[in-house]
Amino acid sequence: MNIGSETGVAPSTNLVHYSASKAAVHALSRGYAQALARTGVTVNTLLVGPTAHPGATAERTRQADEIAELVAFMVADEAGLASGATWRADCGNLTSIS
Repeated sequence: MNIGSETGVAPSTNLVHYSASKAAVHALSRGYAQALARTGVTVNTLLVGPTAHPGATAERTRQADEIAELVAFMVADEAGLASGATWRADCGNLTSIS
């Protein structure tokens, strides 16, 4: 389970270095998912956007407990068929980006 960012798929012009590092997280997850596919080990990325904190300016921020609940599901046996996936906790911000 890796934690990515919206900026990994929709780069921010003022955070290019951060965007590049988060894009690498997505690629790493997909690569490991392929390498480990026959072992039953799953590797996925959770793409997260702005998270609630004092001073957050996004219209809809993610609450830490909401993110934790999604992570708990993603690492549970019930999600065992998903590997190499990028799950989005983006509140619909990236619906047009695949």
